Amino acid sequence: VAGCTNVWAASPRPNDVTKGAAFISGADALLAVGGAHAIAALAYGCGPVGPSDCVVGPGNQYVVAAKSLIAGRVAIDMLAGPSECLVLADDT
Repeated sequence: VAGCTNVWAASPRPNDVTKGAAFISGADALLAVGGAHAIAALAYGCGPVGPSDCVVGPGNQYVVAAKSLIAGRVAIDMLAGPSECLVLADDT
């Protein structure tokens, strides 16, 4: 994904659809945690999750607050609330 060597997806209660989407999108692993906890784990590393260079994705007010706290340490996409997210990319 976008030249990343290691991609993690995070979901608080991953079901078969979530797992399938992570697999199809090329995620290397799925973290069964969501919200601010997932943001912290992805930014600073926790257990098998190493610290990330970039954290992206929508979330509630707690995710927005967590992303605002890590913004100086890692890159973030933006401080956005809940939404449907679609990224289209090609080789241009």
